[in-house]
Amino acid sequence: YGSGRRRVVVSGNYAYVSYGGLHIIDVSNPTNPVLVSTFDPPHLSDSWDVAYYEYMGNRYVFVAFFDSLIVVDVTNPANPTHAGGWDSPVSSIIGVKIFGNKAIVANYGGGVRILDIISPSNLSEVGYYDWPNHLWETGIIRNKYIVAVNSSTAGFAIFEPYDGATFVDESESISPRSTTRVVYTKQGVEFIPSHIGILRILDVSGRTLITQSVENPQLIKNLKPGVYFWKLTSNMGKSMESGKFIQLTR
Repeated sequence: YGSGRRRVVVSGNYAYVSYGGLHIIDVSNPTNPVLVSTFDPPHLSDSWDVAYYEYMGNRYVFVAFFDSLIVVDVTNPANPTHAGGWDSPVSSIIGVKIFGNKAIVANYGGGVRILDIISPSNLSEVGYYDWPNHLWETGIIRNKYIVAVNSSTAGFAIFEPYDGATFVDESESISPRSTTRVVYTKQGVEFIPSHIGILRILDVSGRTLITQSVENPQLIKNLKPGVYFWKLTSNMGKSMESGKFIQLTR
């Protein structure tokens, strides 16, 4: 039945299976699983992944329908209902994992997308990582790390959250042999420069947001969610190091 991938997540007495659409199965008696209901909108492609989430006493399943990420309210397993969704602006949705109050979406040619799901009926994108080639899968390790897997080269990247607020690829250095460190704290983003010089923070459009002389560790506060670049130059203007980081929430 259908194409896509076969994925299952279990919570309590129910298994939620991506198999064409979403299938809800009562597994309270493991020797006699019973199909309770299905959710399979005719206008969507086959499902590729499922993830379970609870909020304010309600139960939800996030279904990667390739065309869209759909939130299904499964508080009443016999009557699953459409509760919300998110459409990628650039590519297909083939994977989803829940990490606290964030959904980590494998967006195939669109990289890693981070969605705020505190309101399941009103998902909002709060960050992304521009992954090269095709992203095939995301995963969670030890409830601490996020792993993104590349389908075409089998490469991967590991992201780590700090205080539940920021996700960062610490290895993302644009200049070779960069030794400037970027550390994330509750107070903000701290830069530990390898040289005395001028630190510039730029947004994705290349607009300079902050310019500061640095000699010792420098704390940058109140950055809005987004992708940023940093450049460290000498006091004479010679470029020394550069890199990229992702700020998800303040």
